[in-house]
Amino acid sequence: MGTHDWRLTIPPHDDQPPCFGGGHEPPLPPGAAVVALRPELTRADIPGLCEQLLALFRDSDADSDADSALVLCDVGAITDPDAVIIEALACLQLAARRHGRRIRLLRAGPQLGELLALTGLNEVLPLYHGTGPEPP
Repeated sequence: MGTHDWRLTIPPHDDQPPCFGGGHEPPLPPGAAVVALRPELTRADIPGLCEQLLALFRDSDADSDADSALVLCDVGAITDPDAVIIEALACLQLAARRHGRRIRLLRAGPQLGELLALTGLNEVLPLYHGTGPEPP
């Protein structure tokens, strides 16, 4: 594994990226960044994840409207979430909020949803449903 393999990927962002197949996913808002979190994380990866997210913000040409402030984190590959995944997501949300952005979770499985609720982070790391206005 390379030193820059932070396990945060940026899938292609067309109208519907290939990782969002099947027609069951909510429509993606224009201007929203989409990142995918891979499941094999360690605590040592978390600072690199946050740095990669901040680099995405620095490289972004998006203006400051509501959609460009939204970062969708595809967590569909996470089938067996643990404390490290929760810590990584919380740190990513904190980094995003410090830069005027907000993360919403896309394709979260029931185990991740239950773990977020158990830890009380389900309101800090809300799911993206694609309908209605997004909370601040």
